[in-house]
Amino acid sequence: MLRPFRATHLSRVALLRAANALAPINILPREVLVDVFSILAASPPPDEDEDQRWQEPDGDLKWLAVTEVCHHWYDIARHTPTLWQVIDVYTNVEWLKLCFERSVDVPLDIRFHDRDAAEDAQDIVIRHASRISKLYVLPGEDCSSLGWLHYLRKIPLPLLKEFNVVGGPGLRVDRTCHPALEIFRAATSDVAWNSIPVEHLRVLDLEMSMPSFKDRVPNLDAFLRILGSFQKLEYLDLNFSIPVGDLLAARQPGYWDSSLLIHLPRLHKLRFSSNHSSHVECDVLAVLSHLRLARSTSVDIWMGLEDFENFRGLPGLLPQDSNNFPFLLDATSASIHHGTQKVVFTVRVDSGATLSVRYEMVAGGLMKDAYSPDDALFHLCTLFSKAQITRLNIPCPARRETFVGAFRTLSGLQLLTVSLGGRKRDLVRFLPALSADSGRYDGGVVLPALRGLDLTQVSWKETMLEDLANCLRTRAARNAAKLSVLRIEVAPGKNVPNDEDLEDMLDELAPFVEDYGHLECHNGL
Repeated sequence: MLRPFRATHLSRVALLRAANALAPINILPREVLVDVFSILAASPPPDEDEDQRWQEPDGDLKWLAVTEVCHHWYDIARHTPTLWQVIDVYTNVEWLKLCFERSVDVPLDIRFHDRDAAEDAQDIVIRHASRISKLYVLPGEDCSSLGWLHYLRKIPLPLLKEFNVVGGPGLRVDRTCHPALEIFRAATSDVAWNSIPVEHLRVLDLEMSMPSFKDRVPNLDAFLRILGSFQKLEYLDLNFSIPVGDLLAARQPGYWDSSLLIHLPRLHKLRFSSNHSSHVECDVLAVLSHLRLARSTSVDIWMGLEDFENFRGLPGLLPQDSNNFPFLLDATSASIHHGTQKVVFTVRVDSGATLSVRYEMVAGGLMKDAYSPDDALFHLCTLFSKAQITRLNIPCPARRETFVGAFRTLSGLQLLTVSLGGRKRDLVRFLPALSADSGRYDGGVVLPALRGLDLTQVSWKETMLEDLANCLRTRAARNAAKLSVLRIEVAPGKNVPNDEDLEDMLDELAPFVEDYGHLECHNGL
């Protein structure tokens, strides 16, 4: 009785294999199917925190499911070494051995998620060390991960191009053992700056990773000499990891002295977070002052505000030599976001480079008390007074004389966006600064190149549009050109007309806008 059943089963298997062979996807060449399987194994699109996602890779490879589809796909996956070169190691060392075997001789990308597995794999990892191209050591339940890969400390890894570590695994990068290193990322680890390979390094990303006492950098000049050797560096992120500015050593005579000027020709992104909040000697300014940045280099700086003594804001943080810090001349747009707990300055250049400086309260209190809106606007305009800034986005809780000074400094503005915060007094402060009458300092400024005006969070009152019309009428009398765009967003509140009624009230503003279609007024959220 079993023979007919077996014959029928084999016939069905043969038919299925024939059907699979004729399936459109299986008609594709073997190498194309391998590419498809590789795409299935690729990481998903980056999340919002792109710079930190290396600490949380996706885990087990998704392409393994293809081995369950049919014999043809299993055979391709089983005998394609490149599909076995990315290895996630949790607790199963046998899986690691299998991947080593099936990957044959291709470079390896190994990601350890478990301390015990890392230690148990010692013999096999050492045996295949010469093939390791990427190495991740990621925190499991034991977040410290100290000593995970101690057995690789003196083992040459000639192909290692990328090393990512969280928590100090007992393995440090070394110029002799890791000559091909291109990417080095570390979080909460000890970093010996003198040992970092420099010949091919493109990415250096350190988070809360400082030298141990015996590896400490003695002064600013010593650090600059090390940094200057990274001539192929494209991305540098020192997040609480600037190895100078120790509160004790920094007070020694000559600690901050250096005549060096460092140029990193390939650097396109530079990120700093200060190690401390003392503003007597700023580690960020000390390093930036000795860097000659290319015009294409973007800079991102985070500063925690805790100790306000000697706080000088932007002038105490950014270099003021335009030869070394090209933003001072090249900036074309600027914005200030002034919130309850933080203030963010953003400056952009037409070439695409961006400067972002964020101050954030870390010890309670309000940002307006630490860095007032008036000081923020004044500092921005003073530092970039020689730049041709044409676009400005600012909050409004500043005094009228501060606005007048800003508009006099940035007289070439073409597009102005102002958030009035829903406060009636701010509109009263702002409008006189945008018109001119007697030429007195506090009489206002005509911005002759202004073509676009965008007012947001405007507090509603019956005379609001009339007040704005009077401002624009005064500008017109001083030979200011009509606006190309005028947008008004009314803040929520009592007795605010609906959008249709607001549109019907715009007639008195129409003479000051070139095209009525680019004149709008609506309710905000």
